[in-house]
Amino acid sequence: MFQLQYFKIPRTLSRDYCARALQALEKVIKKPQQGIINLIVLDSEEMAHMNQQYRGKEGPTDILTFSYLNQEKKEKIKEKRGGFFWTQNSKLKTQNLVAWEIYLCLEKIKSYAKESGKTYEKQLEYIIVHGLVHLIGYDHETDADWKEMEKIEKKVQSLIEQ
Repeated sequence: MFQLQYFKIPRTLSRDYCARALQALEKVIKKPQQGIINLIVLDSEEMAHMNQQYRGKEGPTDILTFSYLNQEKKEKIKEKRGGFFWTQNSKLKTQNLVAWEIYLCLEKIKSYAKESGKTYEKQLEYIIVHGLVHLIGYDHETDADWKEMEKIEKKVQSLIEQ
């Protein structure tokens, strides 16, 4: 079972919503997983630094995700999806291990909300789901990848709303 740890999370982001998003994600992927997901808020300057350091891109972005577990299955997952970038090792106690981190930049999320005509709260909820879907191996480097990722996001979103 996943666990979330929160760092500098605003009141506008419901911890209950995050818990429901994790439960929905687990239903969609249908594979039991263990580990801690750190959810961390950074200011624009910190996010710009990380975006440059890890992606080689200038300026802040709304979200960055990192996986710290074995990535040997990454290419196979890209081909057939449905699992994480790691294989569970029975000797490794992953339930107490920080396995993933999601970094959020609230300034960018607010900006994107305004651009898209969404409320800040809805954009924040969307970006949480988006980040969780990134953690299970999806990306949006191509249009086909984007469509596939969107499909998973919508499944998770619909389960949250039930």
